[in-house]
Amino acid sequence: MIFNQASSITLDNCYFSKLGKAIAFNYDVVLYTSINTNNHLKISNSVFEDINIESKTPMINSDGLVLEIYNTTYRNCHSNAGYLFNIMNHNEKGYITIDNSIFQDTATLIHGNSINCNILNSQFNNIEIKNSMPAISDSKYSKFTISDTKFYNLNINHALFGEESIYKLNNIKLSKIKTNSKSLFHFIYNNIEISNIEAENISCLGESGNTSFILYDSGETKNYLSIKNLHICNSTTNGPLIKVIGDQSKVNIENSEIHDISSFGSIIELLNEKNEIMMNDLKFYNNINNDKLSCGNIHFINKLNLTIKNSKFFNNFCKSNGGAICIENISKIDLELNHNEFFNNKAMNGGALYLTNGSNLKENETMNITIQNNIFQKNIANDFGGAIYSNFSKLYLASTKNNSIIYNEAGIMGGGLYSPKSANKNLFNLNDFVIENNTVNSFIDNYTTKPSYIKLENEFSNNFVNITTGSYLHLLFKLYDEYDNIIEDPTKNYSSMILKIILKEKYNNTSEGTPYSLSENIGTFIYGKCEFNNFRIFSKPNTYTMKLMIENYNDDIMFKNSELEIKVNSCNENQIKMYNKKGILYCETPKCKPECPVGITASCIPDSNNENINNPNKNICSCYSGWEGQYCQNKKFIDFNKIKNSITTINIAILSILLVYIIFIVHYKDIIIIKDEGCNKILLFSIGICLFFISIFFIPQLNYTECLLNFVTKHIGISFLLIIQYIYVSLGLELGISNKKLSKDNIVSTFKSNDGIPSMNSDISISVNSPSSIFTPKQQETNKIINQKTSDNYSTSYSIKSNKYAITSNQETTINENNKRMSIIESQYSNNCENIVNSNGMCETINYGNDASNNNEMCETINYGNYASNNNEMCETINYGYVTSNNNSDFDKNRQNKDHQNSLQINTKNINKNKLSISHININDTPKNNENPNALSKNKNYKAIKKSIKRAHSIFIDICIIYPIFILITLLVSVLIIVDERKREDLKINTIQNKNGEWTYKCNINNINIIYHFLEMSILLVILCKGVIIFKYECIFRCTRSITYSSLTSVILGPAINIFSILFLDNQQYEKTVLELMLNSICYIICFILFSWNIIFYIIKNGNKTNYKDYFVYVDHDEKLCKNAFICSYEIIDDFKEKNNPIIKDYINFYKICSRTFEISGRKLKYIDVKSKIKIIKETFKSNSK
Repeated sequence: MIFNQASSITLDNCYFSKLGKAIAFNYDVVLYTSINTNNHLKISNSVFEDINIESKTPMINSDGLVLEIYNTTYRNCHSNAGYLFNIMNHNEKGYITIDNSIFQDTATLIHGNSINCNILNSQFNNIEIKNSMPAISDSKYSKFTISDTKFYNLNINHALFGEESIYKLNNIKLSKIKTNSKSLFHFIYNNIEISNIEAENISCLGESGNTSFILYDSGETKNYLSIKNLHICNSTTNGPLIKVIGDQSKVNIENSEIHDISSFGSIIELLNEKNEIMMNDLKFYNNINNDKLSCGNIHFINKLNLTIKNSKFFNNFCKSNGGAICIENISKIDLELNHNEFFNNKAMNGGALYLTNGSNLKENETMNITIQNNIFQKNIANDFGGAIYSNFSKLYLASTKNNSIIYNEAGIMGGGLYSPKSANKNLFNLNDFVIENNTVNSFIDNYTTKPSYIKLENEFSNNFVNITTGSYLHLLFKLYDEYDNIIEDPTKNYSSMILKIILKEKYNNTSEGTPYSLSENIGTFIYGKCEFNNFRIFSKPNTYTMKLMIENYNDDIMFKNSELEIKVNSCNENQIKMYNKKGILYCETPKCKPECPVGITASCIPDSNNENINNPNKNICSCYSGWEGQYCQNKKFIDFNKIKNSITTINIAILSILLVYIIFIVHYKDIIIIKDEGCNKILLFSIGICLFFISIFFIPQLNYTECLLNFVTKHIGISFLLIIQYIYVSLGLELGISNKKLSKDNIVSTFKSNDGIPSMNSDISISVNSPSSIFTPKQQETNKIINQKTSDNYSTSYSIKSNKYAITSNQETTINENNKRMSIIESQYSNNCENIVNSNGMCETINYGNDASNNNEMCETINYGNYASNNNEMCETINYGYVTSNNNSDFDKNRQNKDHQNSLQINTKNINKNKLSISHININDTPKNNENPNALSKNKNYKAIKKSIKRAHSIFIDICIIYPIFILITLLVSVLIIVDERKREDLKINTIQNKNGEWTYKCNINNINIIYHFLEMSILLVILCKGVIIFKYECIFRCTRSITYSSLTSVILGPAINIFSILFLDNQQYEKTVLELMLNSICYIICFILFSWNIIFYIIKNGNKTNYKDYFVYVDHDEKLCKNAFICSYEIIDDFKEKNNPIIKDYINFYKICSRTFEISGRKLKYIDVKSKIKIIKETFKSNSK
């Protein structure tokens, strides 16, 4: 149509269709032809469609044409030439610009070399090219800038562009493109910049393993390929997606995302001799390398300067090695892996990372390797190295920090890390990694290597062992890696490795033939272990050295601890000597008749003539210990007959004594000691002892009946003992008197007052809190100081001269009378002292002689002699003699009128002739000013006594509640024992073999028994502790002290022995029975003797007479003072006893009332509460007082 020589033509808003060839000036013309380089063609807003140029002339044919195409559509435009535009040789001002245009179903667009082409905002779609030309341009030595352009629905046999031009691609979108060429983009020998590329559904279907999306050949010089913001997905290639070849190159991939690519080969592969690679912020996931011979989804080789940062690799799969990255054939590398994540990648070896040496790697080559802040998690290797597989001998140079290898898996070895050998070089420092929870077939296997050595695990002294010829020698060998870890090998990868044992004579003294024969000397490794359980050596007596051999394994492996020396001995006496055809000695175990249960209840012993003959009819069936019968079919039970006979004899005697004692108690039940201590308590205690000794009849426990009877009688009997002992001791603790408690006189006097509030007893002369003592030394001409401790550990000092004595207590006594204060304070006496005067001007004087005088303000004088005089303003005088004088005759009268204010009371009521009555000395609490001292004291005493009564009452209430429950539980347990024992008897599991082999009945109540014994032990310890506390109490029954002694005995010989026998003698029934029988019997005999002897002794000694102090602890300190002072006649002592008996009787009545909780009244059981008890006590004591 247009032939142009030198002009500018514009085609605007045109429509062209079905163009054909024309001839102008001998040139073929279709649309436009020019013959020089200064032409300009502009096409805009036009449409070209349904053009099929049958000649080989293109639509536009020109040299150096400046072509501009704007907003134009080419649809169904083809040419037999194979291209539409033929434009050649642009000068510096020449160019092609295609903007905002559409090319649909067209032939190759541009042909020609050395052009400058810009394609902008355009679309290429529905193009199918069957020839071998590129889809867009086959130009060489040209420059293409393509931006904001879309390519889709292309089916081509070549690339999009020719390879020998310079390209800049920006903001390109590609979709649904198929090519059968080597690559879709093929670039060689030039620097290439690609940015903002989006591609999907790309199919590169060329030659297998040799077709790519991008193929870049850097050539001999260092060129670079820059890829930024690439996003490609859902594509298939028959080779690497991105492939780089050439001598050396620089590749930069940044801020890109490659996913869901299926490739027959690596997704990214760099095969240059020398590469510099930077990958930053790359997301690489869901990609598959289906080539078993192509390593890794990303593949690097040779000399590398590789940096991978801030990238994520997950869910990638490789049928070869390196699920994410493979670096192999390394000759030199500078590597930086920083802030990357490798998650759930899979490969044959090295689930995430695979590294191997190159053949030309230099040992002395220095390399910079940094691995920091990386995470390898849940990667999987089918064989070795769940996360990392390394056979790179420079990896130990790596600087590592803050890396984690966790939860990775391997199919064979190295769930986390694996190195086939030289782990000290092939792996980095493991201490700088967190390596945990990596597994092989669910077994923890964090890191490992190939087998390094085999070790004999058996420990033999000095590596020497003695065996009998033909006997079994058990040997265990284990397989270890270079980290000294046992190779568990759950997949049995090394099960084909064969370990063979051979022997070498230590002393070669055989000249012909093999001196030994081996059996079962070949083994394999299962789970890292090779066990020789049936290894046997048949040999004449000789010494050998064991040697090991490995078969079916080609790598080197060491042996440790394998130099075992074996000494083979002749047969032992229980074996039969046999010889094989080679004359080699071996031993056989004797064989007996089939009826003989060899190894179960019997052993087979060889006949005396046993050499080379193993005859079952002649060999002897010998029973094991505990079995008997012709074929050892019957159990042999322990014979308890001797013990039972002894038990019967001794127990009948003991029970007879106990029965006599019970009859004795019942007969003498009205004797005062039995009545006061409690006849029922004594009988219950005795019945408990009887029940215990009845239980001894059944202690062998030959059947479940004896087992049950022993359990019930023993524990119920012991419970009776413990209850009675506990009652006695607890009442003594609550109602007895110690130095810290109330005075015993106050307890009685408390309930003798009319109002229930304590009043002072008129029979008491002097009352002081702490007792004092009077000591009367022998009359001597010389002076003497006597220091003596009283029974209450008080120390008193006295000054004695001639016939005159001065005595004071060693503690201060304070007397408040009409606001006047008197004090008696311990002083130090001199030998020449007759009178003791304290700082308060008060003195106590006891004067034996012709004259006694005291000039102090206050004085108390007891005078024995012809004359006594006291000139004090205030004085009391008690005078035994011919003449008594007192200058203060009104003192007694005043004193008697003021008893309610004084805590010091003096009464001469009981003084008759030369008889002296001194009651207890008690100083009550000093009252505060303006308070009634007697009322205050009475209130305090009453509250304290009432509290003691309440505590005593609660003891009986607790027993009444707890003990029936205990009995009920015991009976319930007994029923359960019967049921259980019957079941065990039906199942025939109720016998046990003892340590000596003999059998006994097994009563299955040890657990229950031990609970009961611990309970009894606890109660005994409580009784013992309380008994120790009240040991120095007054106003307690003497039997409580015996109970304390007996509880100590019971702790040692009672339940403690039973617990010991259950824990340590359970399978020694005979020894257990004897031990419990002897020590328990001794224990409870001692308990009975200590409890009963005082009663028997009292009745024998006193008969019907009343002598409370023989069984009740009551200390009269006046009587004690009198005896110690040697001033009391027998008549005075008798007076003391007569005076004390009512007090003791009242106190015993106090015990009885406090011990009563229930009483039968009018055929009804009546409960007695604390208020009732206090009322009864008051009424009883008032009656006694009247």
